[in-house]
Amino acid sequence: MRNNITLKIKHLVMIMTGIFILIPLASIYLIPQLELGIVKYKLANGSGVGKDKILELLEDNILPSQKYHLIEEHFLSGEWMNDYAIYVGPSMTTSVAADHDWPFISWEEKQPYIEDYLENGPINGYLQTAVMELAYEAIREGDDARLQEIYDRAVERLEKSEHSYVIPELKFSFIELHLQAGNLAKAESLLEQIDVPDHAYAKAEKKQYEAFLLLRKGQLEEALATVQQGLEEYRIAWEKEENEDLIEQSGVYEEMKKLENRLLTGPPANGAAEVAKVSGNISRQDGTPIKDAGVFLRDAADVTSSIRPDEWYQAKTDAAGNFEFTGVMPGDYQVFAGFQMEQIDGYFWPVDMNDWVRIDGTENIQYNITLAPLLEVNAPANEAVLEEETIDFSWEAVDEAAYYMLDFHIEESDVSYGMSWDSKVEENQLSLPVESLYNIYLNFFTDIAETKNDYFNPATVLGFENPEGHYSWNVKAFDEDGNLITQSNGYRLAEETIGNLPTMYLKQRELTAEDELLLAGELEQALDGYRNVLTTNPDDLHSLRMVARLIGIEAGGSFSTAQKLQQPYYEQLAELTADPIYLNQMLHYYYDTSDWEQYEKWYQKYKAALGETIDPYTKSIHANALLFQGEYEEAANLHKEALLEGSDNHNIGNLLAVEIYLGTDLDEVYDLAKQYPYMEYTTGNVGVVDWSVLISDIKQAVHDDARVIDTLHEGLMFFFKEQDTELQEWKEQTEQTSLTKFIRALEEVY
Repeated sequence: MRNNITLKIKHLVMIMTGIFILIPLASIYLIPQLELGIVKYKLANGSGVGKDKILELLEDNILPSQKYHLIEEHFLSGEWMNDYAIYVGPSMTTSVAADHDWPFISWEEKQPYIEDYLENGPINGYLQTAVMELAYEAIREGDDARLQEIYDRAVERLEKSEHSYVIPELKFSFIELHLQAGNLAKAESLLEQIDVPDHAYAKAEKKQYEAFLLLRKGQLEEALATVQQGLEEYRIAWEKEENEDLIEQSGVYEEMKKLENRLLTGPPANGAAEVAKVSGNISRQDGTPIKDAGVFLRDAADVTSSIRPDEWYQAKTDAAGNFEFTGVMPGDYQVFAGFQMEQIDGYFWPVDMNDWVRIDGTENIQYNITLAPLLEVNAPANEAVLEEETIDFSWEAVDEAAYYMLDFHIEESDVSYGMSWDSKVEENQLSLPVESLYNIYLNFFTDIAETKNDYFNPATVLGFENPEGHYSWNVKAFDEDGNLITQSNGYRLAEETIGNLPTMYLKQRELTAEDELLLAGELEQALDGYRNVLTTNPDDLHSLRMVARLIGIEAGGSFSTAQKLQQPYYEQLAELTADPIYLNQMLHYYYDTSDWEQYEKWYQKYKAALGETIDPYTKSIHANALLFQGEYEEAANLHKEALLEGSDNHNIGNLLAVEIYLGTDLDEVYDLAKQYPYMEYTTGNVGVVDWSVLISDIKQAVHDDARVIDTLHEGLMFFFKEQDTELQEWKEQTEQTSLTKFIRALEEVY
């Protein structure tokens, strides 16, 4: 009996000892595994994971494979843009902070783990990403020795693995980096070492980099000959390989064509276009420099897409806010900047969408970025509940401001729908009838199917007439030349920069039964209801507005049908309210349908409503209308007037066309294209429309054969007179591609 009891005591002691052993083992191994599981669960369910938890796990006792998986998922997932919270440029602004937990994991925090991955991580596709992440940083820091060290270590690891086949591609990437850094000798040495496989794409890629190297050396003619040789060899090889895809869809072909077009733009007057230097400074208006901001000199073809790590020209500002790009190839670029939230908190970069850096190799470029302080709004603000029929807006006066313009927003959960009120305000206050807000509209439907998407919100159709809606507003300040000085909306984080929140509720009306149907997503029933109201009260403004906005759901997918259905309702609204919004709607309807008699009628009404002060954009549209009515000289003069007053250059192509038709010297036309740049990526077969390039091509064609100008005049006549059949025949019969490309660009952008 005693032995049995003793045995039980021993087991008890062993069990107790096991518990005391299990607790530290759990803290070392089990708890990190549980926390790792929680992180994975949150990620799988779309929940954010704070950076502190990720960094804590990486330092905890998880398995090496799990550590490297975390590094892959959070540091090497291709989300390179996480280097900065905000990316700002003339063509677009991207807020990475909006889609991620804040604060970000900084480069300084990530770098040791990426270094570890390069040294000890698995050899797979992520390894190449790790290599390039480290290499891009070395380039931005100007550390050539570090760049070479990263390359040597990567090649050493790859050579010992089954992934050695990626080494040539890695070499191409490092050739590009050395070219960016100006290390031409190293780039040339690497290029000579590459033994590409017998494959058309790889051979073309090598030819492409040979051309890049020649260009960086300033040997533009040799670079052009090399890239054209590469294109021809690639075409022949492509046909032999019997590829099913179009060669134009091949990445290397697209890049070589881009380079060829750049080199064919034509040398400047002195005859020797070379690479140039672009340098500058980023600071606040008070002179405070912005250190460690990202700077990206972006090619015209890339400016409407997110920044990629492989783009050619990247830099980081030094302690004085300075940056520099050397060896910049001839072409058209826009400068983008990357900021952390604290760098741009309370500030705004007032950059114009047509702000281009044009490199022709004749001079170096100085480009400075000055961040302006955001202006403050006074009222209405801070969730103001408004019931009066007139709303009094006021804001901080801005020195140098000639006028202000307001935008209004519908705030829905995490989405803000913005609409502009296209009237200039000369003072820093405005009394606006609430009916003017009601007239602002957002939606245009061509089919009921468009309302079935998950992203559709029926409240946006009701606009500012929803008493349950949440609204905001902002104001922009412009100088006398139409240049944006600053604005009220921007990034405000610190207590001293938040200021008044420009938010409000509009409680001037109550929802009708038809409104309730609309908000419930019953659009067809709501439309019928609004129509029924109009049968008893034809002048009911609310029902007129709602029918005009909704009736497109019956258009069967046709834009023109939707316009025709809307037209009588918007015409009635224009007659009843004389609101410039509806007058402008009528103006554009008759412009689109080329009904010039009706267009002129509504243009005069629009002018009268605005007190004879027409905005530059509408002036340029009216210039187009004159052009299509044969008023060529008047059209040219009005286009120039609009440009001088701050038009966005969207219609510069039509001005160039009418100047050519009037017999203006092509050198003068080319200068106009350079003076008022506008580039647009079209969906047709033109690609990036750069009017100066198109005019340059026409100049060359006319130089080769003077009769070409007569052929162009004929095509322009068909275009101006909207003789579509004759124009199509002209395009098919004309052998001069520079002429047909110019006409296609006019058609697509117009």
